Amino acid sequence: MDLFRLYSEAEKTGIGIIVDDAVNVFVEGLRDPARPRYCAPCLLGCLLSIQPGPENKDILCEHFHGFWSAAIRFLTLDRTSEAIDALDAWMSETQCTCPTDSTLIANLHRLYRLFNLSSKRGAYGGLAALVGNLNMIFGITIRTVTAVKVAKGRHRETLWPTSPNDLMPYGVPIVTSIFHVCISNLY
Repeated sequence: MDLFRLYSEAEKTGIGIIVDDAVNVFVEGLRDPARPRYCAPCLLGCLLSIQPGPENKDILCEHFHGFWSAAIRFLTLDRTSEAIDALDAWMSETQCTCPTDSTLIANLHRLYRLFNLSSKRGAYGGLAALVGNLNMIFGITIRTVTAVKVAKGRHRETLWPTSPNDLMPYGVPIVTSIFHVCISNLY
């Protein structure tokens, strides 16, 4: 699937967003995973523009390493419950401080509202939708990647993840801790 086909599809909704631009906003927005630059609706608008599904995952894994690295750093950052609450408040649509004088940022917000991804979420709204969608995207993308393949360099060095460090940017203890928190919240 050609990623740039998505631009013409987005034009049908009146919101033309080039995939490269959405990736750049997403990466910049999560440069500091503890305090993202953009709100959850803006970042969800990026995901809608990028549409990282099974049809184009190899293209994304080969050409957009920054996207995956930003997403995994955001998902695996060790956070307390208080930090998650603060992050949810910071990233909420009502607290949005995104520069909407930018046509691109304004269009990403419009695209989010068009799909209204967080309307059926619980207490965490946009943050829960962002985390849920990122987890789903990772599940689709790395489903066929085994630890052995990653450790050996995953087919080609151009495909993300190229090493175990790509999947565990903060190390094994942090990832293990996060899984324990997730499991304890499920049960």
